[in-house]
Amino acid sequence: MCRLSWISPHRVTASCRRPCPRLARCREFGSCGTESVFTAESGRCFQPRAVAVRATSLMDEDRPHGDFRKGAMSPVEQNGLPAFVRLSEEDVTAVADLYVRCDDYFMLQDGVRAEHSDAVKLLQDVPPDKKADDLAIFGLSGDQKLVAVAALLRNYPSAGIWYLPFFVVEPERRGQGLGSAFYAALEKWAVEQGASEVRLVTLEVNVNGERFWRSLGFSEIRRVGPHTLKQKSHRRIEFSRCITRDHAEMR
Repeated sequence: MCRLSWISPHRVTASCRRPCPRLARCREFGSCGTESVFTAESGRCFQPRAVAVRATSLMDEDRPHGDFRKGAMSPVEQNGLPAFVRLSEEDVTAVADLYVRCDDYFMLQDGVRAEHSDAVKLLQDVPPDKKADDLAIFGLSGDQKLVAVAALLRNYPSAGIWYLPFFVVEPERRGQGLGSAFYAALEKWAVEQGASEVRLVTLEVNVNGERFWRSLGFSEIRRVGPHTLKQKSHRRIEFSRCITRDHAEMR
């Protein structure tokens, strides 16, 4: 089973409620090389303005943003950018196909390849105290396939906090700033739904993933584990980022 990154609820200290600093991006890291599997994003530096333009393009109001259905992968890529789409259980085959192409991530996390049931879990799995409609799954659709997928859980572990338990981009699309643009689109949508904070966890062994999230303005809350995920055990780092409508528009 692909276990989403749910961890025990944790209250953030008062420091998390300070206004968020402007995003550091990748500038402080210099030439970072290729990003690793959990974030599926390149550490290669690029200009913040260019990222903001890409993020805005993903959320273009002229594009349709509804669910796309199995066998009809639309909306499709336009002007070189994938379409930002909301997914449903009918898209499980497309998600499973993306999982096959992201084999490096699952081998790092679980020690075994992903199965079709893992894609089903992504679209259905929520913590015991949450409902199915609290979970939103988004993807980037391009070239008649999913090229990225992420999950958002609202009001977890408390009101106003949105949890990001899964986030991956296909290997062929890494190193193009797509991961940063995808996250920016997710954050913009979450803010519009009333989110004031985003939390997530990444594997402690994934130092490039840790670097990526820190570059987007996330701060470490704590380290937990080890926890067993299929055939591997990992310690994980929980991150938090306070957000407002102004921050989302800035991106």
